[in-house]
Amino acid sequence: MTDITLFDTFRYHPASARIEGYGQDEIETIRTAIRRMGVVVLRGVYPADVCTSLRAEVFRYFHDHPPSNPPIAQDTPNYWRLDDNPEKAAVKRVNQFFSSFYWNADLAGEKALMQAMTRLKNEIAGLPPEFALHGIEEGYVTYPTITHFPRGGGKLNKHVDPKNIQFCVIIASLSSRAEDYRSGGLYIEQNGEKIDIDHLVNIGDVYLINPEIVHGIDPIDPEIEGFQWHQIQGRWTLFPSLIEVKTTQGVKVEGLADLEDSRY
Repeated sequence: MTDITLFDTFRYHPASARIEGYGQDEIETIRTAIRRMGVVVLRGVYPADVCTSLRAEVFRYFHDHPPSNPPIAQDTPNYWRLDDNPEKAAVKRVNQFFSSFYWNADLAGEKALMQAMTRLKNEIAGLPPEFALHGIEEGYVTYPTITHFPRGGGKLNKHVDPKNIQFCVIIASLSSRAEDYRSGGLYIEQNGEKIDIDHLVNIGDVYLINPEIVHGIDPIDPEIEGFQWHQIQGRWTLFPSLIEVKTTQGVKVEGLADLEDSRY
């Protein structure tokens, strides 16, 4: 059984645009859990109404703007795209997402929410508080996305991510199983055992994992015929990932592996 560490005191405060309600003891506990390949869940970080409002605005954007996929640079505009197991993807997936870069004006307040997550992750990782918050830095960029895994089979293949300097992956849930979808979602694998994580996570919660742990997103409501791209129901996340810029230029980074795709 995997180590699950739960906290109930972490809260986002709009006035400071930061996640507060913790001290150095909690940071050390999180670091220890991540090193041990555990899962950390911060319950109730964001209000549910903020989450539902944000995903509604992003879903509307999907329908009001054409998709695109521009190269990532310091001046890349915000955009959205739909992925149905794209050929060049390092990890195969079925989802649609909106990318909201920190150097642009945001759509519906998502920048402050994700920057707060980045600051918390930087603190856990021992990085400067503002690292990669204002642009490309030392070959790294924050790639902030709001992602929708549609009912009818939205998924992310089982994989491992590069260890790089981010230390941990931090993601906020904008949906809840049983309310927005019935089955599927985040899992990890340890010692050959598949462990469901989504039953622990509700809308507004933030969770953290070690990037090297085997994990994926099981198909969302796969019994429904066809991907439900035009329904807002499904699994939604807020994800400010820290990546090496070269990965966006087709350079394969050591440690990233799709464990279901024979190419890797």
